[in-house]
Amino acid sequence: MAVAPLFIAVAAQAEESIIKNMQELQKGADMIEKGFVNNSRTLIDEGIMVITKNTKAYINLSEKRKHLKNVACNNLKDIEKSVKEMALALAKRDYRFASEAYGHILANCSACHVAVRRW
Repeated sequence: MAVAPLFIAVAAQAEESIIKNMQELQKGADMIEKGFVNNSRTLIDEGIMVITKNTKAYINLSEKRKHLKNVACNNLKDIEKSVKEMALALAKRDYRFASEAYGHILANCSACHVAVRRW
């Protein structure tokens, strides 16, 4: 009987960890978007750093969604790739391609949410 409360506590902690991670990814995306809107390379670079840091996080999905871990991990890998492409484009001052890479980041976020949350 003592196992059930422990399992619930671990599951709640995992859910809280995911929520914090998603909030950080959202914060990074918001910074990048604000950077593009306000022509602030500093904000874009800070957003890139926040996203990069949080794509390295361990994906700990709940039991009912564990089978979707590969989907989440693949989307995070694609986000990492798009972030690198965006950084390279920014280094070349190719803002059009950088904004396209940002669009790919958002598309991967949405694709993962559709799959994992069943939207």
